[in-house]
Amino acid sequence: MRWDRMSSLGGYGAASLMARPTGMAVLAAWRERVAGQASEPISEPAPAPR
Repeated sequence: MRWDRMSSLGGYGAASLMARPTGMAVLAAWRERVAGQASEPISEPAPAPR
């Protein structure tokens, strides 16, 4: 069971290192949300297809 956790952690770490970094605008919006500040959505949701 311990090896399962270790391999999962290793896979997560490897995928994190291979992924592109998060954009600055996304990080700024996330920090505002975590701080409890309401921010306006950047874009309007797309209308549902009929």
